[in-house]
Amino acid sequence: MAWTYGATQMLSTTAGTYTGSTVGLRNQIRFVVQDVRTERQLLQDAEIDWMQTQENGAYNAAAACCEILVARAGNISSKRVGPLSVYYDVEFYRGLASSLRARGLSGQLPYCGGISISDKLAQEDDADWVPVRFFRGMFDNPRASQPTSGGAQNQTGYNSPGAY
Repeated sequence: MAWTYGATQMLSTTAGTYTGSTVGLRNQIRFVVQDVRTERQLLQDAEIDWMQTQENGAYNAAAACCEILVARAGNISSKRVGPLSVYYDVEFYRGLASSLRARGLSGQLPYCGGISISDKLAQEDDADWVPVRFFRGMFDNPRASQPTSGGAQNQTGYNSPGAY
């Protein structure tokens, strides 16, 4: 199992273990979770890389990693093996997960498309664009053309897009 951390690699675009994951984002997540000490490895590289493919952004992926650490500890609070003892503070990671999730969600911006004229034109120029089925004023005038199911719109009505 691989475990790596490099503070200077936070912006690295080198591909990670899974398609869509990067070494840079892995290091950002490790930094936020504070999984940066080689003598106390919390998560493997592949685990963090997979979480990158499941969550949107470093903070949401870090929050999910904290939730994994909470689940991994279960209700174990300490473990003793000979003279060594380890104490788990699941409440720390539970609180950190909540804080990181809130921070990650605050950066999410909804997009409804076509807010500005240039945005609408860019959408229409996209070869993968699905033509609009509803538009402002389409039911205002009974003489306006109505959209047909599955086909292109008739652009001859008074309130059709592009009629003016």
